[in-house]
Amino acid sequence: MVELGMARRESIRHLSVGHGEIPVRAAAEGRMGRVWVPLPEESSFCLISLGAFSYLLGLPPRGAESIDLYLTICRECADTNIVPDSTLWCEWLEEQFAGRFRTSARYALSAPEQVETACGRNTAAALPDLVRLKKLDAAWYRRAIKETEQVDFVSIFADEEQFLQFGIGYLALHGNRIVGGCAAYAFPEGLMEVKVATAEAYRNKGIATALTSRLLEDCADSGIERRWEAANLFSSRMAEKFGYRPDREYMIYRIEVDHSEEE
Repeated sequence: MVELGMARRESIRHLSVGHGEIPVRAAAEGRMGRVWVPLPEESSFCLISLGAFSYLLGLPPRGAESIDLYLTICRECADTNIVPDSTLWCEWLEEQFAGRFRTSARYALSAPEQVETACGRNTAAALPDLVRLKKLDAAWYRRAIKETEQVDFVSIFADEEQFLQFGIGYLALHGNRIVGGCAAYAFPEGLMEVKVATAEAYRNKGIATALTSRLLEDCADSGIERRWEAANLFSSRMAEKFGYRPDREYMIYRIEVDHSEEE
């Protein structure tokens, strides 16, 4: 497999035409991410990697090209969420990594036509006494990652470096205790892996709504399109409170790699 630099990606743009995923179009246009192809001039498939996500586009290969792609995934993308472009890619992954993969559902939602109005209806959601919201930074990320058994909203990031490069989020504090949070991968084209969570004793008190509202306001201030791809059903239903509409459900793959195969 050959890795394409940012300025050499014309050969994969036909593979991304009409693609609904946020990073795919940006990667094909040479704006972000890493891309591998079997041949730099003309490619029937490609592998795109960006942060915690990898994408398989085009037609699954056979023979030597299939082996090369398998080894590239093992070497470069083993710790990512792999998003197949079609059922053919699902079949390829399940055959190549038989017994060494797990799947989970993700939910894409479309923003309402008047996001400002939808956001504004919930901005003033009342918080319980002594509960305050705070923007997630590196220090609070390190604190939150230690408390995922109580409130898990930061495990979507592989590590702190990935959070600092791609992440955005807010947390809810009762005194100095984390009682809720929301976080996501933020790209100019929208939000991915949005996860909203609250501690059990603090649910149904408007905390998740207030966190989501603050996240959306931050997106508006930063010029981020408020497309929403949820990491779980709760986050999806929270988006619907703000006028988002379910678009589609899709599967992601996580693979287990024997690192001796990378040699």
